[in-house]
Amino acid sequence: MKELMASPYFGVALSIVAFWSGVKLNHKLKTPVCNPLIVAIVLIVGVLLVFDIPYDTYNVGGALINMFLAPATACLAVAIYTKLDILKQYWLPILVGFVQEAIPVPPSSLSNALRTTSKRGEIICERSDICLFTPSRSLKYFT
Repeated sequence: MKELMASPYFGVALSIVAFWSGVKLNHKLKTPVCNPLIVAIVLIVGVLLVFDIPYDTYNVGGALINMFLAPATACLAVAIYTKLDILKQYWLPILVGFVQEAIPVPPSSLSNALRTTSKRGEIICERSDICLFTPSRSLKYFT
């Protein structure tokens, strides 16, 4: 068993299985609370603690994953750079989105419904995770 955990493929396999489980759980429950990345982190930490596996042993495979993340990040940067004109056009909604995500939400406001409305007051969509915030729309909280 120790030989299996010493292999770099152990960390890779554990990470992939944990993330896959998070994706399946997210699709089943359809809630933003079950973010696949957060579920994967919780599962990995749980497995490491329950089976008393040192983090350094797991991180041998994590280093392998990090090796593939650098080129993927560069590819993402190139893809974003090709859409620079769109980013310049929508700089304000992007900035508002960054600020909105950086501010912690108190637990009491999680129960409030977030609705996106047009200038005429029509509800465009009620789920904030599928709404696109543009300057022609405004976000309103309804309690």
